[in-house]
Amino acid sequence: MMVQGWHRWSVAGALLGVITLLPLGARAQTGTAQSSAAQGSAVFAGTVLSDSTERPIANAEISIAALGLTVRSDSAGNFVLARIPAGLHAITVRAVGFSQLTTRMAFTDAQRIESDLLLRPNAQSLAQVDVKAATVVPGYPQLMEFEERRKFGVGRFLAQEVFTRAEGRRLSDVLTGRLPGVNAISYGGRRALASGRGTISIEKMPNGDSLDRQVGAAPKCYVQVIVDGIVRYIGRRDESLLDIDTIDPAHIAAIEYYTTSQLPPQFNTAGNAPCGTLVIWTKH
Repeated sequence: MMVQGWHRWSVAGALLGVITLLPLGARAQTGTAQSSAAQGSAVFAGTVLSDSTERPIANAEISIAALGLTVRSDSAGNFVLARIPAGLHAITVRAVGFSQLTTRMAFTDAQRIESDLLLRPNAQSLAQVDVKAATVVPGYPQLMEFEERRKFGVGRFLAQEVFTRAEGRRLSDVLTGRLPGVNAISYGGRRALASGRGTISIEKMPNGDSLDRQVGAAPKCYVQVIVDGIVRYIGRRDESLLDIDTIDPAHIAAIEYYTTSQLPPQFNTAGNAPCGTLVIWTKH
């Protein structure tokens, strides 16, 4: 006599990397088994659910790889895998975000097996972090904070090797093209850094004194400059622009640059620095 069984299966033994299916009940056969009998093959049907919430899992893959049979669950988690020949077959269930379920099932001709397949959500784990010694200039431990901010990835960071290769060059030339949206503005034989993204100029705000304007300082949005924690240019009324080329690249250990939205609180000295902030660390 042909028998149709109803089973509920779940994932177990995950720590050992072994999947076990546990039968949880039985249900009477239906007339659909008889249609399968006419085909002379078995049918495997059911629903894929999350074992923690029992919510249906859509688009899960149910397959018997050795037979080339594959089906995916619908939006309600339901599936039907048909035309399974009699025998013992390995069945695999996969879904994004869940541990893979694998088991062996024995089928007979014209048999229909229905089941809930309970998948375990993948354990949430922290990404692996490689702990490495920070690139710190000997005798200057403050650069450890530079390295921490660089790992966070918000802003633009130039490490010491950039400036080691820049011997004999002007700092404005070294920085050109390396800081997004920042340009070197020439005035009276000097150069100051300005952001092309800002809308504030020395004519609209108390940025730059009259002497700078007299020697050709253009109405630009000039960048705040902080050197070793000391503000060298902030844009106060009658404050002269900072000639960035007075700083020798050979003396620089690192540089970081932030737009207004990226600026860390410790560098917020001018009301979010509307034109951007350049932070320079020297080797002393």
